Amino acid sequence: MIKFRPMVFTICFIMIAADIFPQDNAQQPRASENDAELTIAGTEALYYQAMAVFSSDYQPAIPLSEDVQPIKSATGLAFQIKSRMDEFNPDQRNLLQKILARPNLSHSTVSPDGRFRVHYTTVGNNAVSAIDMDNNSIPDYVDEAVFSLVRSYNIEIEDLGFRPPPDDGGVDGPEWDIYITNVGGVYSWTNSETQLSSNPDRWTSYILVDNNYQHTPTTGVDGLRVSIAHEFHHMIQLGYNGRDDDDNGSFDDLFLMEMSSTYMEDLVYDDINDYYYYLTPLFNNTNVAFDHVDGIKEYGQCIFFHYLEARYQTAGLLREIWDGVVDLPALQALDIVFRNRESSLEEELALYYGWNAATGSRADIVQFYPEGDFYPEIVLDSSTEFKNDTTITSALRPQAARYYEFTRGDESVILIPVHVDWSEDARSDTTMLVLSEGISHPFYKSIGGNFSTRIIADRFLNWIGAALFRSGSGQTEIVTFNATKSNLSEDNLPGAFPNPLDLSTFSSTTIPFILNEPMLVKLAIFGSSGQLVFEQEQYFDGGFQMMDWNAQNMNGRQVSGGIYIYYLFGDGELINRNKIAVVR
Repeated sequence: MIKFRPMVFTICFIMIAADIFPQDNAQQPRASENDAELTIAGTEALYYQAMAVFSSDYQPAIPLSEDVQPIKSATGLAFQIKSRMDEFNPDQRNLLQKILARPNLSHSTVSPDGRFRVHYTTVGNNAVSAIDMDNNSIPDYVDEAVFSLVRSYNIEIEDLGFRPPPDDGGVDGPEWDIYITNVGGVYSWTNSETQLSSNPDRWTSYILVDNNYQHTPTTGVDGLRVSIAHEFHHMIQLGYNGRDDDDNGSFDDLFLMEMSSTYMEDLVYDDINDYYYYLTPLFNNTNVAFDHVDGIKEYGQCIFFHYLEARYQTAGLLREIWDGVVDLPALQALDIVFRNRESSLEEELALYYGWNAATGSRADIVQFYPEGDFYPEIVLDSSTEFKNDTTITSALRPQAARYYEFTRGDESVILIPVHVDWSEDARSDTTMLVLSEGISHPFYKSIGGNFSTRIIADRFLNWIGAALFRSGSGQTEIVTFNATKSNLSEDNLPGAFPNPLDLSTFSSTTIPFILNEPMLVKLAIFGSSGQLVFEQEQYFDGGFQMMDWNAQNMNGRQVSGGIYIYYLFGDGELINRNKIAVVR
């Protein structure tokens, strides 16, 4: 596997120059000496962004307001512009429609498998290099595009099992179309064209890629290769569900679309590693939601799929997730895939954020990321010497994490509070972390080096802790552990939640319990007439623990609505008994 060290700067699939979008302290033009500063927002901001991205020779007369975040993903921006086309004035609309129309190029060639048609020209601003070393009358750059498309199809469709993109109805020929043009400040994009259905929102589409890739960190044909792998996956995604449920002109699952496509680059071209460029921004600020989209971080989040591939020893989870996206929003689809593996999105987020501490000089390429020694290191919120028991208060956004390092001689511990609430109404919250030495208690997690830790929160079910312990010999261990309330005990332990379990809103209920020591736990659920509905055994460490029930019977079928009684047994002795109401 070819490796290289990331360069100092970062880039995403759209690179907008600083002179187009000024920094926070840039002066905004004034209508007159006495008028207030002009700001650009709403549709006007969208217009200027579109022109800066899609028009290679455009120079705006009025810069954007510092409050407007430039949209970096060309696929998402193109969809947003087309969805809101009626909001632009006639002149703007006319120009944008021309820019976003299919290019008219003089030449085309069809791939040997007959699936793709690559459009190109050898003259003018959009020209590809005319070099033709194999003398087949087709420029070598075009040959490489054809080869990359076939390779992407073979891996993404044949090997991974994704559905082929929808047929475009014969526009510019019966094949899927790719246009090679001078795309200016972008790597590439996929243009959604005709909507085939709603719920799921399925679209036909085509791809635009650059004619030389001289303006990108990954240059030349390597830039072309990863762009095609990335964009072909967008074509596939638009055949599953390009969801816009809130009808605001933006893809609801854009974060998943971009992290999936960026991961696909590495599956198709493992030796290029363009995704390294997106990791530094991801690791520099960790108090940001997992599903946040800002034009950079969603690309860096592709390492979540590298984490899953290493953890589960398969790249196949990605297809399962997209199968779920047909019917469910992305986070719910992720959660169901994990629950089918006796995990959850909450648990996977906590462990993923733990793995993100095991990179750079702390990398263990056997246990964790196989390429982790080439990743940057997480930016720590603090690093202090451990002298005695310590408590830290930490505030976090939902789906985010922070990193606190403690050193003792040549040993180190990184404590990682993770706010795992991914519900729509999730809000920022505060927790406390405790690091102690030599404590043995059910609510404390042993993490090596005679250290123990605990995470405490009023809304403790919204938190999971992770910790990385690194010994003096360089051995690394990562553990996760549930949060507790400061006064939590067996006497005031909450019952199953949510309860009632409304299956139109929630996919499972969680049953908390406390163990004084590690043991085998059995969950048995009975119907109101006393019949056994579900039974499961699982081994747990001591401390505060939780088991989930997805309202299915032992045959995997969803149960009917009604009252159910659950029993928890630890090593054969009853731990807890209570009721669950299921609503369908």
